[in-house]
Amino acid sequence: MLTFDNIPALAATIRHQARGPWLAWLKLDGDAAPATRGVFADQGGYNLTGTVLRGGINQALLQWEGIVVAGAGGLARPVEGAYRSAQVGDILTAIAAQSGEALSGTILGNLKAVSLPFWTLGRCSAAQALDALAAAAGEGLGDAVTWRMLPDGTLWMGIDLWPSQELPEGSEVIEEFPAERRVVIASAFCQQLPGVDVDGVGRVVAVDCYVEAASVREHAWF
Repeated sequence: MLTFDNIPALAATIRHQARGPWLAWLKLDGDAAPATRGVFADQGGYNLTGTVLRGGINQALLQWEGIVVAGAGGLARPVEGAYRSAQVGDILTAIAAQSGEALSGTILGNLKAVSLPFWTLGRCSAAQALDALAAAAGEGLGDAVTWRMLPDGTLWMGIDLWPSQELPEGSEVIEEFPAERRVVIASAFCQQLPGVDVDGVGRVVAVDCYVEAASVREHAWF
């Protein structure tokens, strides 16, 4: 059973992307609102830390309905600042501080050390600033750099290394859409995340997990 803040979910759609935060649309059982910040969890080991973006009690159905976003929910906040003789790590720290997000401890040192002689945030959103910073870091490293919110609610930036992964036991591909580069996976729990090379599927770049009372379906794009 999927829960958020220990409240059972009647239904949920959780969207993961290779770049950016994950988002969840959900309905929770009962007329109690969850905490502003909570954790998605199920018996399969799926844990996501996020913040309620908006929501409320549907009195007619006695359920809470709302949207939860990854981390502290600060990526839409404006950031600003001008920097000279900086590094990518300095700008990441500034964006995290102004947005209220926490940086992952797994960001590699060679990425944080990429030099940025002049850099202006220009009062854009934190997400827009991260897009621009990832592009600059990629130029400095000579490789494609992305960023996203990790399951523990921290902000990560880096190069996807595509580690190999098999479909979990009990999961199977039940539909394939080659033209869309998408498969549908039947699972007991939400399992798939972007950034891995799944055997029989490919390099997963986005996942929509649909949780209902009697089924879990994961649409994975590769």
